[in-house]
Amino acid sequence: MKKYILETLNRLNAFLQGMKKNPTDWTGEPVKSTDVQSSITDLTTKGEAIDAAESASVIARHSGSLQNSESKSLLSQCETFAYAIYANQPDKLAEYGMKPRKDPSKIPPPTEVLAVVLEDDSDAEGFLIGIKARDKNADSYEWQKGQSLVSTDLTNIPQLFYFKTTSKISFIDDNIIKGVRYFFRVRAANRNGYGPWSEAASRVQ
Repeated sequence: MKKYILETLNRLNAFLQGMKKNPTDWTGEPVKSTDVQSSITDLTTKGEAIDAAESASVIARHSGSLQNSESKSLLSQCETFAYAIYANQPDKLAEYGMKPRKDPSKIPPPTEVLAVVLEDDSDAEGFLIGIKARDKNADSYEWQKGQSLVSTDLTNIPQLFYFKTTSKISFIDDNIIKGVRYFFRVRAANRNGYGPWSEAASRVQ
């Protein structure tokens, strides 16, 4: 249950106990012990409803993420076949909502140093991770992630490991332990090479 709800419940319960020990002090007062008990019951019910809704939301989000990955894999296969069939027919590609691919020989490797942006996700469970701007030559972005042993240490960057590659400039990472400092860095990539790594950015939730 949410911390702010538990805090209110604890205070109401403590006050109710005091009212029960001193019933005569509250005789004739507009506030009754039954009012406090009713408020405790209602707030408990609402808190439990919030917990259930958040649990269902997490399950739905994970299920949606899995389905999205499967659908993207199918889409990638479809687009690969379409490019093979209509590589030199822009009008046909347009009928599938696709653009002609750039000539690989004319695309240089990325050169821009990207800037990482880290924020708490809107539900305070995980991070919203992204970059401030795209690299004009990037087809995708490769991310590394690591965690520090000391949450207050901003200077000693831990060893960073491959995390994910995505064409998007932002995404959500829910695999976060509260109180642990995480570091992230990114570089742009295309079929002809990689750009430089960004500076590592960190955050604690």
